[in-house]
Amino acid sequence: MQEFLVPPNWSLLAKTGIPDALNAKCMKKDYPVYNTYHLCMEMLETANLIEHFDKNNLQLSLPAQSFKGIFITGEGSSRLIPGKLIIEKNLQHGAHIPIYTDGATQALEYDLSNMLVIGLSNSGRTKELIRLFDHLKRQGTSYLIGITANENSLLEERADYCYILKCGKEKAVAATKSVVEQTLVMEAIYEKFTGIQMV
Repeated sequence: MQEFLVPPNWSLLAKTGIPDALNAKCMKKDYPVYNTYHLCMEMLETANLIEHFDKNNLQLSLPAQSFKGIFITGEGSSRLIPGKLIIEKNLQHGAHIPIYTDGATQALEYDLSNMLVIGLSNSGRTKELIRLFDHLKRQGTSYLIGITANENSLLEERADYCYILKCGKEKAVAATKSVVEQTLVMEAIYEKFTGIQMV
């Protein structure tokens, strides 16, 4: 007889928090039902990704020019989660540099000259981001960094530097491990830009 996930005990969740409210089998890799859901398997892979992430693999040498700040762009969770987290970390460390985030279409209206512009796209071909990078490339006054999961992408072609995620292709609709690795890469870029070590 096949086992299924036991739903959370919501009343227990309210009293004790997540760990006690979930069935003990829920986060075990060998729980059979997980092997049938890409989302579950990719969530479990995320812990290994965090453990083995090495920021020293980020072969980024920033140009000597002085940047006014960092602008983080992209669409959906690729931008929102890493971008907002870096802004929060920057504020916690005294807001040493201006950091902004917005969608790529909105960014077409902004003056991003002398900015470090970081574009995040899991596919590397998000049309809004590619359009923005083409626009900024023509202006030639921004330094463009791409972060994507795919080699030889449109984003990589346009970026001055592009980091290829090591998490591998995601099969689930919801982004999990890619967003976590994008955030780790963003933290590494922040450290390199500011000299401030993230905890």
